[in-house]
Amino acid sequence: MPSSDEPEPTTQTRHLEPRRPSPWRLLVAFLVMAAAMLVTAWVGKQVVLASSSVRDLDERVSDAAVTFSLARPWLVDLLLGWSHATEPWVLYLLLTVLAGGLALRGLVQRRALWIVPVALVGWGLAVLCKLIVGRPRPVPEEAIKHSLGYSYPSGHATNSTIAMILLVVLLWPLARRAWSRTLLVLGAASVAALTCLDRIFLGVHYPSDVVAGVLVGSAMTAAALLIGLRRQPGPTRPPRSSRA
Repeated sequence: MPSSDEPEPTTQTRHLEPRRPSPWRLLVAFLVMAAAMLVTAWVGKQVVLASSSVRDLDERVSDAAVTFSLARPWLVDLLLGWSHATEPWVLYLLLTVLAGGLALRGLVQRRALWIVPVALVGWGLAVLCKLIVGRPRPVPEEAIKHSLGYSYPSGHATNSTIAMILLVVLLWPLARRAWSRTLLVLGAASVAALTCLDRIFLGVHYPSDVVAGVLVGSAMTAAALLIGLRRQPGPTRPPRSSRA
């Protein structure tokens, strides 16, 4: 039987922490993000625009969604309000202010240094992808909202996905309990999903636009974070069986 003064065995956790954002590492991350964008643009031109079945399905769903919205004036008001609240510049401004505030308090300095450049580059690449593909926006018989620019991929869907992933990464070390992390992920996913639905029911994007936006936003952000984050030892803790 071990003596009472014998130290308890401990296990060491490992967690993801940002690397120091050196210029070459940032460059590699941005190049991988650009590659993901180019793949999305290729799919848009060679698959989405080239397929009459995809285009027909897009138009049918878009027309049905706009008809559904127009029959419910209260829903139109909600859709327009959500559209304004989730403008990319609004999301990134809030994310930058939050990251800066937490960094000044000494909580997430390196995460803040990664998150802001990734957000801004992702925003710019999404705009470039639109220009490469050049897909016109939907033209419903009764338009709820007129938006400028091209349609594929949805800028709101792309940038809300990027912003919400980065928000989870930023706040992850501060949400120390399982329930708080679950709420964080579910809340971020809900914002991105509602933004996608908002674009379809307003009639300013086709379903394939928002799907492409979520995919390219996720791919670009994940690629940058895989380069920017590394696993490192965290605090030690007693094994589960020995906890009270």
